[in-house]
Amino acid sequence: KVLSHLKNKYPTHSIFSTTCEQFTFWRNNNINDNFWNPAEANQIMRILSEIIFSN
Repeated sequence: KVLSHLKNKYPTHSIFSTTCEQFTFWRNNNINDNFWNPAEANQIMRILSEIIFSN
């Protein structure tokens, strides 16, 4: 649901050009760095807030 809303509102977000292999690596390893720049991180947080507080 989050990705769908993100794609509708921010279709050029770099999450949509990230490979499955990269997501798998992140899921299976501890990551100390944030991949998203501040603007992209804020876009994700805005969508999460919209979904959480819409119910």
